[in-house]
Amino acid sequence: MILKDIYLFPDRADFDNKKVSYPFKLQARSLCVYLERQLKTIKFKTNDFNRVCFVGCKTPNPKGFVNSCNVLGIEIDFDEKKYNSLNDEELNPFFIDMLTKGIEKCEKQYDFPGRELKGWMEDFRKEGFVNNWVFKTRLFRSIGLKCSLICDLTLYAFQMKLIIKRGKIVIFDQEIKKTEPDDVIFKYLLKDIKLIENYIVVIDKLDKTIFEIPVQELAIH
Repeated sequence: MILKDIYLFPDRADFDNKKVSYPFKLQARSLCVYLERQLKTIKFKTNDFNRVCFVGCKTPNPKGFVNSCNVLGIEIDFDEKKYNSLNDEELNPFFIDMLTKGIEKCEKQYDFPGRELKGWMEDFRKEGFVNNWVFKTRLFRSIGLKCSLICDLTLYAFQMKLIIKRGKIVIFDQEIKKTEPDDVIFKYLLKDIKLIENYIVVIDKLDKTIFEIPVQELAIH
């Protein structure tokens, strides 16, 4: 199996889901999705899991476990009082500390890319905890336009921007979608950019239109 997904969240059995576990999980997605994007570059093979969940608990189990869905669970300590006291600037360092402890625990029991993950977390720190990437670029030669979808994932939001260039000149730059930082939601938004009947059209995985703009409107820029 190839390790693809990384999650960090407090156990819903130990902590209030609405006030603690769910908000924490969303806030940690920026870091975790950053790591998932790096994981794709190494295609790390495991024996029996393709996802790892680092779960904050009051009394962590010393051993990891793989469930029937091929998910590796690693339980780690979670300081709820400290988490609730943090400001936004302190959250990502807190998540990195928790993940580091979980990774080190995991390395003792499983073949795991701990060194790589810890290195990428330091890269994330050096980059100012910014997670943005180019999801898709399309060059429509018939109209001389290059279109790109730029994604940005923060503690509190996923944002998708459409940038359109004519040559090296940006003629359109606009946010076209914003959601919670929940990849259950935003991953369905990410599919393609098409040229349909003189419209630039952004579609989701259900082939529904997220955004469209007439090419004629771009011609005035």
